[in-house]
Amino acid sequence: MKLAAQGSVSKVLLTLAGGLLLSNSLVALAGTKTFHADYRGTAKLVLDVDYVNKAVKSGEELARTYLQDNAKEFGIVSLDQLKLAHVKHSLLGTHIFFQQMHNGYAVENGNIVVSIRKADQRVYRVYNNFYTVSTEAKTVKAFKAVSDKSAYDIAWKNLKVHGKLLDKPTTETLYRVDEKGSFRFVIKTMLHVEAPFGAWEHVIDARTGEVLSRRDTRIERFKTAVNSEKAVNVKLRAYKGPTIDRNAEFARFEKQQQTQAELNKKAKMSSIVVNGQGLVFDPDPRTTLNSEELMDDSPAESFEDAYFLRPLRDIVQVGNEFQLKGPWVKIEDFESPSSEPSISENGDWSAKRGEGAFNDVMTYYHIDNSQRYMQSLGFVGETGIQYGPISADADGLSGADNSHYIPSSNKIAFGHGCVDDNEDADVILHEYGHAINHSINSNWGGGDSGAMGEGFGDYWAASYSVGISGTDFQVNKVFNWDGEPCWPGRSLNVLDARYDHEKNYGAHQDMGGYASDELWSTPLFQSLLALREQGVAREEVDKIILEAQFGLGSGVKMRDMAQAIVATAKELFPEGPHADVFIEKFSHHQILAVPQASFNLEGISILGAGEDGVIDPGDTFELRFKLKNQGTLIATDIIGLVSTETDGVSVLQESSTFPNLEIGSMADNATAYRVKVVDDFECGKELQLDLSLGFNGGPSSQAILSTTLPTGRAKGLQQSIEVNANIPDANDQGVESTITFSEEGVVSSNFNININIEHSYIGDLNVELTAPSGKKLVLHNNTGSANDNIIGNYPRTLTPSEPLSQLVGEPLNGVWTLKVVDSSGSDIGKLVSWGIADIASFECQ
Repeated sequence: MKLAAQGSVSKVLLTLAGGLLLSNSLVALAGTKTFHADYRGTAKLVLDVDYVNKAVKSGEELARTYLQDNAKEFGIVSLDQLKLAHVKHSLLGTHIFFQQMHNGYAVENGNIVVSIRKADQRVYRVYNNFYTVSTEAKTVKAFKAVSDKSAYDIAWKNLKVHGKLLDKPTTETLYRVDEKGSFRFVIKTMLHVEAPFGAWEHVIDARTGEVLSRRDTRIERFKTAVNSEKAVNVKLRAYKGPTIDRNAEFARFEKQQQTQAELNKKAKMSSIVVNGQGLVFDPDPRTTLNSEELMDDSPAESFEDAYFLRPLRDIVQVGNEFQLKGPWVKIEDFESPSSEPSISENGDWSAKRGEGAFNDVMTYYHIDNSQRYMQSLGFVGETGIQYGPISADADGLSGADNSHYIPSSNKIAFGHGCVDDNEDADVILHEYGHAINHSINSNWGGGDSGAMGEGFGDYWAASYSVGISGTDFQVNKVFNWDGEPCWPGRSLNVLDARYDHEKNYGAHQDMGGYASDELWSTPLFQSLLALREQGVAREEVDKIILEAQFGLGSGVKMRDMAQAIVATAKELFPEGPHADVFIEKFSHHQILAVPQASFNLEGISILGAGEDGVIDPGDTFELRFKLKNQGTLIATDIIGLVSTETDGVSVLQESSTFPNLEIGSMADNATAYRVKVVDDFECGKELQLDLSLGFNGGPSSQAILSTTLPTGRAKGLQQSIEVNANIPDANDQGVESTITFSEEGVVSSNFNININIEHSYIGDLNVELTAPSGKKLVLHNNTGSANDNIIGNYPRTLTPSEPLSQLVGEPLNGVWTLKVVDSSGSDIGKLVSWGIADIASFECQ
């Protein structure tokens, strides 16, 4: 008798990979195309485009012709949905940015970028984040019941604003699209205020006025508990003081801006551009002095040999005052504490650490110097990056020990506390790295951009230190001065970190021993070190990494960016080792997917297990495993060995072969495995079997699949359900699923719950079970911090927040409801499945 085992296969894939040796066949692995993993399924990033410019067109005309010819691949129904947004230029190409429009309004993050190579006017890269418009979405009309003024009032009230405006407020009306393709007409407001401190974006339903989301858009150097969304919510709920009158504060800010504009106009008319000089750390005192003993409270004389006199180029002289305002950075005071920028009477700044003027000079010099370095790489004029002055507050964040970049206003501020943040060039250049990201890609956000932005900032700082210091002091560490005395800092050689393309990596996520930021900075920086060992100049590596960011849009993943970097390396330095080294480093972390066969156990057939098809004590039965190749390379010469460590179980026929498996194909083993269970085996106990596979199919040649099989027939109630429902982000309504029992009986001490929730930060989640009687039981209560997923069984492998014993005696019949709530933003997840079982006993023959 043949019976397929139901619900008994526990799929675990353990790949045993040795060192990665790149062959010629793997050098092409960088890939030429990625696809959207959501409802669209359309092409996302296309590299090495094979398209003939038959009509010899150029610019927007060529881009539109290409999109018209490939509209189906990108989900475009009509090119009338695309509006030219802007054009950017880089070393290699011209990048045509189109904004997706719907009913006359922009679609948030809906963009397509067509990149045209300057050398031959051919399309060479396309980045598509166009949202396919469903029939349902077409009916969502642009009906705006909430005015911009009302939207400001709603956001102001939601924030309980009790501090002054720090920047000009803005509104934008557009469509927002969720993961299922539903379009929603919304108003987005931006309020940068002193209290509650932040640059707050609200998304408000344009029809109802409902606040759909709120987030602080500042990009902080490191995440702090006091600035987390949960902490902010607590603060806002606790605040009982008055709210500032919005109209009055808007009027005050507008008058202040007019006054300041008039003062700036007068100052500009009487100003001249000159050069000055000042003392700085370059890059930081620990690196310069090669000293791990230097601390924040070390005596002042300990730092004397770490100062350098550096030029302060193109600063402004107004009358007898020299000011740190230049073409690429302006030192200003726009955040508390109130501290006017320093001035000089002769253009010389001689202040040292501990004086505000020293922080001003450090900030001006290192940002200005970084901009001029990019220009030396060729990014100047129309190809310039951050090609204009950025405002920097050298003493901001209310004195907190942190720093941030504000995309909405293109400003940087540095905090003090322990070591002042801008005593370390790493911190200054890290923050400027965020400005670089947003200058190249104005749609930077979503996907893995949080972790990549932080990782790039760390890389940009470390690349400078390697180039300027002339020493290997803590070469794989970033924030060598600010980080060591005050906080752990971050590493640039987290070689054990591995990438999962199915996840989204936000900034500063705890990945269990390392930060998400380090998953991106490590392969970048290790590529730099490896290439320098081969005689490649740092400038060439930096040029590749900057150029690769052009021509991309919203929702970039690490794999997208890695592929773009490899493709750019091939374009800029086709004869060099650059591309091969990047491939090796990205592949080590599985950011680039090396062609590799991998397997899933799709089912198990049990033969000869008695008349009822159930495995009982004393049975000898046969097994056939249905194996699927879910990898990206054909698997050949597959041999499988079955083994077990379960007492009382022996494998009589342990070896069998499988036919060759093409990508996506399935097959059973040729010769059935035979397994024997002893006569006195405990009824109801599970058998654990391991299937060890050897095969040819990529760098890895071994894998282990583990499964458990039950014995005996269960007596009692058992039911499970596949849900596959997204958990709404930052939404107290959550997602609910129900299971209904019609059998009589009450909950026993055997009651248990299987659950499968995919989520990248389970500390955001609350999971609650409601019995038919209405009694509620909390299974998970916002614990686990940044750990991934809740998968297992309550109480066998998972510990419930409240004991299941509270349900004993409750009626089983009726509707059981599981509710999952994600109380915070950024991390998203899914309720995959769940089930209830109350098995009183097992029956064996």
